[in-house]
Amino acid sequence: MGYTVVKSFERGIDTRRLIDTTEAGALLDGRDCHITLGGEIEKRAAFVVADTLPPETIGFYVTEGRVYHTWGDSPTPPVGLPAGTVYHYVYDPDDSPLERILSVEEFMGDLYVVAKFVDGHVYHFWKDTLLLIPPPEPVEDPDGGGPVTPPPSTPANKPQTTVMFFPAIYLSGTPPTHMHIYAIYLVAPSTTYNFGPTGTIDAFMLMPETGTSGGKPVGDITLDYSPGTLGAARIATAMMEAVNSFTTTPKVDAQAASGTPGQVLFWVDVPGTAYNGWKIEFKTSSMRIENPATPPYVFSGGVVVPPPPPGPPPPPPAPGGPIEVGTFALAHNKRIFSVSGTFLNFSATEDPATWFGSETTAGTIDHSTLANHAPNLISMGDYGGDLAVFGTRHIFVWHIEIGNPDGDTKKQALHGTGTFAAHSVVPYGASDVMYLDVSGVRSLRARDSSEQSFAADIGNLIDDLVRAKITSLTDDQKKYNVWGIVEPRSGRLWMALFDRIFVLTYYPSSRISAWTYYDATTAPVDYMVSSDNSVYWRSGDNIVIYGGEDGDEYDDTEALARVPYIDGGKPATLKNWTGIDLAILGTWAVRGSFDPTVPTAFDSLANLTKSTYAQQKIAINGESPALSLELKSTYIGPARIGNAALHFSDSTAD
Repeated sequence: MGYTVVKSFERGIDTRRLIDTTEAGALLDGRDCHITLGGEIEKRAAFVVADTLPPETIGFYVTEGRVYHTWGDSPTPPVGLPAGTVYHYVYDPDDSPLERILSVEEFMGDLYVVAKFVDGHVYHFWKDTLLLIPPPEPVEDPDGGGPVTPPPSTPANKPQTTVMFFPAIYLSGTPPTHMHIYAIYLVAPSTTYNFGPTGTIDAFMLMPETGTSGGKPVGDITLDYSPGTLGAARIATAMMEAVNSFTTTPKVDAQAASGTPGQVLFWVDVPGTAYNGWKIEFKTSSMRIENPATPPYVFSGGVVVPPPPPGPPPPPPAPGGPIEVGTFALAHNKRIFSVSGTFLNFSATEDPATWFGSETTAGTIDHSTLANHAPNLISMGDYGGDLAVFGTRHIFVWHIEIGNPDGDTKKQALHGTGTFAAHSVVPYGASDVMYLDVSGVRSLRARDSSEQSFAADIGNLIDDLVRAKITSLTDDQKKYNVWGIVEPRSGRLWMALFDRIFVLTYYPSSRISAWTYYDATTAPVDYMVSSDNSVYWRSGDNIVIYGGEDGDEYDDTEALARVPYIDGGKPATLKNWTGIDLAILGTWAVRGSFDPTVPTAFDSLANLTKSTYAQQKIAINGESPALSLELKSTYIGPARIGNAALHFSDSTAD
């Protein structure tokens, strides 16, 4: 007779090996529990619904003192805000509804917020003020019509086309006294261009009313005719104003080219090249058009801009649009940084409202010049005092000088790793940053005293589980419903993937590095934040607090722990299993599996309410080379498992 002891569970779930070769100290499964500093299994606290936010609100954040924050596109706060909630009004100048809060950062005592709207616009707000970066500059109408304020700039990565307008040339030499803009059409990429009564128009910007008056359509735009360059500028201004005043899907904006009368840049106001192939067409009188000379005028992703004016070149505009400087923002060394495509944009020092200007400390870094495959930047994190910039398959480590962008230096670039989930990036410990890669949870850490970074394998033990969960998520869930935080009371890392939260207990001094997971199907994560010694998240309209306000609230959640197949160091020896002993807190139902080839076949062994070592062992009867235990909590309150002893005698000789 003899027995073997599973002394602790310091390694947590380990999916790297077959279930019958996984050794003691690891777990085959660990749901709704975590590992303690002493290597024991502990049931998680309750997911407590503390309040409910009005459905008109979007987003969630918590500041110290347990102040809730939420957002909406109505200037009037909705009815039903919980006590202690601050409502923030954010809006799209085009009146598009608010779709998502992409990023919230605390900076200089106020919230810096990145908001996405249904029309695709991504706008930044600080102190609840929309940041117009830079403010629009008036363009003078050369024909004396007063200043016109177009959109201030368009980025290179938006589909665009440039058109040159001229007054028509008449052989008689006698031009008409007026010009009419009858219609401006926007035609879908899939539509074969055929302007006229037989053409298929998927969308239009300006369309005259039905009927005619004096031989021309009712509802057109009438301009005094002017010959020469003055007329060209006037036509261009009219076209620009007409386009900017009309809302379409996708939105088309226009801007008159400086120093080139008659030239207008049109662009589809959505970042990227998703709308390449859309066509724009103008129906007017007394006008000719060049560049190209033959319609339709097709939007493309290329850069077509007028020649620069004389003098020093202006500072480059931040990609993403005049007020779209990025999709994720982070405060670092007295500046706000934001990522947009291949660009890392940064505000002026201690001035998050200033993002451009040669006389400021604001600027832009194009990462397409630093690595191949045009890095798509997603997120950022503080990495031991440096700034780690994450793309989908790149990581750049930057040293950022306070107040001196000229001193910013790229220290390192890592290739073949990165993240698709902006909020998965979380600083962890003194010199680590955790993030979710397509391969699993990874760690960015210094390799040695040279401070060279590499993607460490701290998440390898659960790669199979994480990859399976990633595959089950929708594209939007991968982008918006993945959140990494540090639970403040225990220091555990949480990596929430919508309705499953992977939990890392990492205490190097105790040699504990253990993954388990929480089942969050009853409270899937939309927004998550760690503050005030608690973890909060928004699930639908509910505000959920882990463990309640004091972190010590429990419920009847069933924790599950599956111990590997224990063979007593003799995997090829058939054994008679005669009993079990366990050190426990709370009540646990214990089942046993005697055959790793049928791992779901269990025998009920015991229902325990206290540790068994001071009593006779719990008798069991089974014959096999190895035994795996499954334990499920059945207690409304805290519950723990300290260790397990398995009694046996050899049934066959070695």
